[in-house]
Amino acid sequence: MSEPQKPAWKVRREQRIAEGLCTKCGKPNDTNTRMCSTCREIINRQAGECRAYKKNRGICQDCGAEIFPGETYCRVCMNRRNDMNRKRYQKDPNRMIEAQKRRKERYKEEGRCIYCGNPLSDADKSSGLSSCLECRLKMKKYKLEHRTIKPIGICRYCDKPAVPGKCFCPEHLQTVRERAENARSHIKQSGFEKTKEIYWTPAKRKENENE
Repeated sequence: MSEPQKPAWKVRREQRIAEGLCTKCGKPNDTNTRMCSTCREIINRQAGECRAYKKNRGICQDCGAEIFPGETYCRVCMNRRNDMNRKRYQKDPNRMIEAQKRRKERYKEEGRCIYCGNPLSDADKSSGLSSCLECRLKMKKYKLEHRTIKPIGICRYCDKPAVPGKCFCPEHLQTVRERAENARSHIKQSGFEKTKEIYWTPAKRKENENE
């Protein structure tokens, strides 16, 4: 039995790849990808406009169905994409990891959140943070839901002995303290302390309760 014949576009694509040409326009390729820089720029711009259009109208980026506020994909497309990414990772984990690293580095250079790609606020940039508040809260919620409770005397992040009276080993204790100090400076810059002082002092709390 003869093998099915490949479509013409597939044959043309393979031929252009073998000759080092752009798979889109057929001109010499000046990048390490399948398309030249000009075609990539056009496609990225069109894709960005399409994403912005769907995001502003609250519809799924893949199928166009209505989605919940704050989400990007519907439940069906989200599960399908998760399964697809899981299979890709199992097939070639190093390629996925390297792609994620490159994307995070690019987002960081552009001043965007390394997880969702949204622009960072001025307070996040000044504090040296690389993720937005929404993603940090999501990560914190995920870690709380999936964390494993370690025995007393063992570091929460690793299996090394913890510092007496603490929950972390000396290395992670220093990291936690640096993060706490960074969070305090972030709170001061955001003006939260002034808001707390105005609305949540005992006198103000009593006035609010009387109102």
